[in-house]
Amino acid sequence: MGVYAALYPTTSNHKRSSKASTKAIRHTQGATEKINMLAKLPANKSLGWTPVNRHPGCGSVKHLGYRVTKPQVTERDVKAILHGYMKHCEAVPPVEAAVERCTKEEDTEIPQQLAQSLNITENNTRESPLLRLPPALRQKIFGYVLRGKTYSVCQPRNRPICIIEGSPKSKNLQLLSVGKQIHDEASMLPFKSNVFYAWPHLIASWLDSLTDMQKAAIGALRMNYPEARSGRSACYLGALSGLRHVYVTYTPENAASTERNHIVKKLRDSVGNSDLKAVFCRLE
Repeated sequence: MGVYAALYPTTSNHKRSSKASTKAIRHTQGATEKINMLAKLPANKSLGWTPVNRHPGCGSVKHLGYRVTKPQVTERDVKAILHGYMKHCEAVPPVEAAVERCTKEEDTEIPQQLAQSLNITENNTRESPLLRLPPALRQKIFGYVLRGKTYSVCQPRNRPICIIEGSPKSKNLQLLSVGKQIHDEASMLPFKSNVFYAWPHLIASWLDSLTDMQKAAIGALRMNYPEARSGRSACYLGALSGLRHVYVTYTPENAASTERNHIVKKLRDSVGNSDLKAVFCRLE
């Protein structure tokens, strides 16, 4: 396994000209073949930075039969390295790296792993009694497991997480870790079929931690009466396009029924949904 080319760092003390930069790449046997292959990659080609295609060796990534090696390598650096080759080595990135041809055994490692993963998925689909059921029936079963709870957002050690109110030891969400197909089919159900509650100073940071798809799937929120009345919730309700129910909790001290219509209008305007239902729940 020979080294096909090497890149050397550009330092402030030794600035290289464009011609000197091209000389910094040492071509050996087969270099033309390598450059032609890399030249076919678009500049924005994603390397799919996952444990599957990352080589066990520190600071190296395998891609299309080649390994790019560099101390403390990052995906951005690798893209810069490949981009330099695609431009026929006109620019040398300020990193030290090497491109090597993988051995035949290494070259087949990734396809074998992918094939094994596909075989497991196919076997699960074919042999699992649950996955052989019609999709609509599976959704009902997943719903029985994942719906009907209130999730309270808390902030231990400055990291927002969700816990199930009144049932902190529930293992229902572990269903999503059983397999890829079940996760793909059921991952949005906890957001669609449960009620979420957070203190006003936590909800913004919690929503920032969610993906756009997760935020759009949230169907119900619970908030306290003063927050609903003040209109502060408008700053985050607009991101919840799938919101259908808001449960407003109140105490006898702030039970002014004359304000409720005004609160409902504020909530609907904030979400942009005139069919939003607001349910007022009294706390004793």
